[in-house]
Amino acid sequence: MPRKNFVPTPNEIYQHWRSEYKKAHETPYQPFPSVKRDKFLFTQAMKMHNSYACFLIIPFAIAGGVNSINGIFGYAENMLEEKGEEFIKLRFFVEQHGETYERQLFDEYVDTKSIWFPKKDELVRMEEIEAELNEWIRDEIFRNA
Repeated sequence: MPRKNFVPTPNEIYQHWRSEYKKAHETPYQPFPSVKRDKFLFTQAMKMHNSYACFLIIPFAIAGGVNSINGIFGYAENMLEEKGEEFIKLRFFVEQHGETYERQLFDEYVDTKSIWFPKKDELVRMEEIEAELNEWIRDEIFRNA
């Protein structure tokens, strides 16, 4: 689990990729053509995107059918552009550690965020939910880290 003020290195991202890949496919990841190339690709991704966001995107990329490190970059770019880093962070922690209340709150956040032309009260509610989930992450998740 990421710790507070966590800035992952290419090696930490690579190890996270390998562990998530093994969980999903029940077989170890086989680098192609080499581990050195894979780590280089993660280094390149970290130059283009926030390394924390790249770290958090990995489980979603694998669940979305990405089976290679090259595929992560397109997935990350699309997800960051479409949803934003805050959404990715909230989704990661809610899916990994959330109870029923946090999951319901996140579902409401997603529903509100998906409204094309939200009214002022809907925008206020979305900000309230975001603040509450961030407070939960800070208090409940990072307190134990």
